[in-house]
Amino acid sequence: MTRELIKAWESYLRACSRSEETIKLRTAHISRCLREIALPLHEITADHFIDWLAGHEWAPATRR
Repeated sequence: MTRELIKAWESYLRACSRSEETIKLRTAHISRCLREIALPLHEITADHFIDWLAGHEWAPATRR
């Protein structure tokens, strides 16, 4: 289920004319995030994403 949602999001990003590099980077980030949160997708909340982002030393450009 999760993989299908990521694939649909990839299609959406292509429809928005995002570059292949942007698509690759964004899907890699969300895949990593979901792996590290390690909960079923329907249980993940905004707080989980915020905690995940806060738990890393991201460059400002990465956080955007």
